[in-house]
Amino acid sequence: MAEQPAAPAGGLRQALYELLGKAVAPLYYDRDADGVPAGWVDRIRHTFRSLGPKVQAERMVREYVSALYVPAAKASRELSDHEGFGPARELAAWKKRVVAAWPQVRIEHVESEAAGSPGQQLGSALTVWVSVALGELTRDDVTVEVVYGRPDEDDEIAQPDYATLAAEPAPVAASGSAGSSDSAAASASSGAPAASSVVRYSGEVPLDRPGPFGYTVRVLPWHPLLDSRAELGLVTYPHAPAGMTNGDLR
Repeated sequence: MAEQPAAPAGGLRQALYELLGKAVAPLYYDRDADGVPAGWVDRIRHTFRSLGPKVQAERMVREYVSALYVPAAKASRELSDHEGFGPARELAAWKKRVVAAWPQVRIEHVESEAAGSPGQQLGSALTVWVSVALGELTRDDVTVEVVYGRPDEDDEIAQPDYATLAAEPAPVAASGSAGSSDSAAASASSGAPAASSVVRYSGEVPLDRPGPFGYTVRVLPWHPLLDSRAELGLVTYPHAPAGMTNGDLR
């Protein structure tokens, strides 16, 4: 972020004194015939109406239950079965395999096209295609997302939104390629992915905001039993082009 020049301390102090003297104090000291500071009381009532529901213990407990305790109980049930903790052991093995294979994951190519015209028109959509080399992983082990929004002066996307891309069907091997088809069949039958397999993902991003627009793409591990996308601390972004030092906007 660019460093903003600091405002003079004297100016801030004077502005604070003017706010207190001209806006706050009169509300308290200006009273009606009964000695009631009507403006001050109105502010108190407004505070209770707007902030009251947010600082109640009932709201705090409700949010703890809905956002933490219930999801934790659900996750605990999903990690166990009638034989014990089979799903938990399966998840642990999956994590070990993904962490070991993640260095092979890389984004090979990114391209995009605005629908309907050569330029980006407000209200249209941007179609994004991403080719991802998964190495020893499969398309079921990852999720590919577009991270998009308004870039700031440092080309960082502020308050980003996310769109999940869908994996396109695997291409069918040509009938004359006996060796490759036999190899693919063997990999499919054994459940092992083909080495350095590249999967193409695609999807649309809405262009529903005026002004600057930026996006990048990323690959994250995915498993239905993960607590969050950040649980393993793994993510892959495109390699920055030569000479680019402040982001991966495309």
